[in-house]
Parts: sequence; C-alpha cells; structure tokens
Amino acid sequence: MNLKKEGLEKIRKEIDSIDEEIISLIAKRYEFVKSATDFKDSEKSVLATERQKEMNRKRKLIAKKHNLPIDLIESVYSKMIKYFTEKQMELWQKRK
Repeated sequence: MNLKKEGLEKIRKEIDSIDEEIISLIAKRYEFVKSATDFKDSEKSVLATERQKEMNRKRKLIAKKHNLPIDLIESVYSKMIKYFTEKQMELWQKRK
C-alpha cells in the first residue's frame, strides 16, 4: 500500500481496523489468562515470576524482529501483565 496516495481518512480507518483486531486479541488473551487460573495451586503460581521474566525476554525479541522500540513493548506488556495478574489473583483467591 502506498500511504502517500491514500487520504488521511483511509489511513485512519485502517488504524481503527487494526485497533479493533488488537483489542479482540487482548480479549482472547484475557480469556486464556482466566482459564489458566484453574491450573494454579498457589499465589506463587499465579504470580509466575519466572514465566513473566521469560515472557518479557521473548516479547523483546519479537519487538526487535518487527523493528519496534523495545521500551514501547515493555511498557504495553508490563501494564497488561500487571492487570491480568491482579485479576487472575482475584479469581484464584475466590476459588480456593
């Protein structure tokens, strides 16, 4: 796609469409996070510190592969993982 030939409205519609996909994927990810709660047997397993470290390492590699600023991906994932972990902890505590 030659963006120089596209109008601003067309570009904005594409961005909106991409945002829809991103949010849909985050919702799908959240459902898996909630489902994973069933397999957790302790607060430590909910926090999964080592898993989080490994995820961060892998996300940095993916960011690099796509020529994205690593600090952007770290920021986005850090916030999302923090939120999902808190929600998973709440679910786990209700189930125990």
